Amino acid sequence: MALLDVSAASLVTMYVAFVALLLTGIAAGIMGSWWVTGWFWAALVVLAGITAAMIPLGVKPFSDIRRFAGVKYAINGKWFPPEPADPAKMNAAVAGLRPGLLSGIALAGLAIVLWLMMFKPF
Repeated sequence: MALLDVSAASLVTMYVAFVALLLTGIAAGIMGSWWVTGWFWAALVVLAGITAAMIPLGVKPFSDIRRFAGVKYAINGKWFPPEPADPAKMNAAVAGLRPGLLSGIALAGLAIVLWLMMFKPF
């Protein structure tokens, strides 16, 4: 339960950091005149792909776990009050998590973006 609370509390920080990443990336693109290069757009597409993958694979399952654990949970950014805990559903939701896939997507995406930034292949 404590880890679910920490996870929920960190969401605001994560979204603020994501917006800061986007804004600084846009500023760097303007300052470096990289808007006309293919690698810059490819890096933005990879970032969008990482984000698109993390929502159904990470956000939704953890929201379900929060719901079945009997703590407040969110659906599409709207928070709902706790419901009665359902240990069987919570265990099933935990079993359905795919942390290896989430980590793999994040690390592979990061590696691709770093490669694009360092070598500027196109």
